[in-house]
Amino acid sequence: MWAVAFAIAIGIYTFLAVSVISHTILLAAASITVAAWTTATAKPNRFVRNCIQSDPK
Repeated sequence: MWAVAFAIAIGIYTFLAVSVISHTILLAAASITVAAWTTATAKPNRFVRNCIQSDPK
């Protein structure tokens, strides 16, 4: 919010655009992290690949 107020006060819209884009990326990254964490908690096998493991003899 302070970034928006600062950008409007000094009239530099480039700063406003960079700030909005940066914050959007940050919020998206946090949302993806929470979604992955929630899914991993509920369904831990979802993140395990099906691979053939050799039998150690």
